[in-house]
Order: sequence, then structure tokens, then C-alpha cells
Amino acid sequence: MRDDAARRAADQLDAIASLDLALSGAGLDYWLFGGWAVDFWAGRLTRDHNDIDAAAWRRDYDKIRAALLAAGWRHTPLEDDAHAQEACEPAPNEPVPSIANARRPGACSSTSFSASA
Repeated sequence: MRDDAARRAADQLDAIASLDLALSGAGLDYWLFGGWAVDFWAGRLTRDHNDIDAAAWRRDYDKIRAALLAAGWRHTPLEDDAHAQEACEPAPNEPVPSIANARRPGACSSTSFSASA
């Protein structure tokens, strides 16, 4: 079990590195939040994670999509994405979760991407 958690953590850290390379390389701002943000702040792995949460400017959506797809990520929308989009319409310059969905119903998200295996 511990090996599985370590493998998942390593895979997610690889995905975070890929995300950073793709978005930073395209000159795009983004922010980690949620569990991984806590772990980076703490400087250690505090728990097992099911996902990676990131926020970016909504105005950069097309550039984010292009950068992630070019880096080998694939678009994997969730069933609740359209409903969350309608329920959460911030001003164009407000950051919102728009890269990796929080994977909870009703979360303010515009889309989800998955790192390629």
C-alpha cells in the first residue's frame, strides 16, 4: 500500500513538473492550490492525493489548452464541468480553477486535463 502511495505521489509530482514546464514555457501564470499547495508550503508530503488543483486566469484558457495539449496532456472534461461553469461566472480577470478540476461536484471549474501516462 505504501508503495502505491509513493508511486502516485511520484506520478503527480511528474505531472506538476510537466504542468509547470508547459505553462511557464508559454509565459502563463498559474497557481497550485489544495493539497499539493499545502505540501509545497510544508516542504513535505502530508497525505495521499487524488488530484492536482491549479488555478489560472480564465482569459488564458485557449493558451492554456494549447500549451497543455502540446505537452501531451489530454482534455478530460467531467460531467459537472458545464454546470459548474454556469454556476460560477467570475469577472474575466478573476483566477478560477481551470486546469485540473477539484473533482468535487459543484466546484467552480471550467475544464479538466489529465497528464498522459
